[in-house]
Amino acid sequence: MTIQEAERFDIVWKKGKYDGFSSGTNGEVTTPFLELLLGTLQTYSARLPHVIEGGAGSGNHSFTLARRGCRVTSVEYSGAAADKIKARKQAQPCSYRDRITVVQGDLLGYLQNGAESALAFYANSVLHFFSADERAELYERVRGLQPARGLIAVSFKAEGDALQSRGDVIEEIEAGVLVKSREDDITRLFVRNPGALAREIEQAGYLVPDSAIHQWEVQGYNHQGEAGKFVGFLGVKR
Repeated sequence: MTIQEAERFDIVWKKGKYDGFSSGTNGEVTTPFLELLLGTLQTYSARLPHVIEGGAGSGNHSFTLARRGCRVTSVEYSGAAADKIKARKQAQPCSYRDRITVVQGDLLGYLQNGAESALAFYANSVLHFFSADERAELYERVRGLQPARGLIAVSFKAEGDALQSRGDVIEEIEAGVLVKSREDDITRLFVRNPGALAREIEQAGYLVPDSAIHQWEVQGYNHQGEAGKFVGFLGVKR
């Protein structure tokens, strides 16, 4: 993702026209993929396991992770979005709001400078904005922060998502198609071949079994009456 593309998201947050694509959908609080991560974390003996959420957006999934027993660092590029997470954090029950730390800034920069060790890294519907080189760099940095059997849970837009038809294909790659949106001028990857992305994660030092590749839909995610389609990968550090 270019700085210019990241700034476009910050602009719509600042204008108050955007509260996260999942707002008002059945994916707002949780998804089958987030439940897969939470269920896997329960098999570990760690008390209050630390999870870094990259591209936290509205913060809803960070709140879910905290409510369900995790300590969470929510990293968000947009200053406006990060401020909203901080404000909403204060409205959360005191039983878990102090488990959430909000960091505003570039995700790759944060992972390289100042990030503390974490059992899990989670990024929901974020990495389809990243290039293959950026993803490889992110996976390497995350792995370096994790203990043995650390978890990485990342999801992407899948082919057939409502946004795909609202853009123009600029390149076909092994994983799918890169589409530049006619609505926001941002390029996204729509995944056709999940195996290609699983191999990227495995090359970074994780095990991604077929059972840990999960696909799901969220109705009305980007456009009313249409489905957002996603594919997620849960990897375990080797």
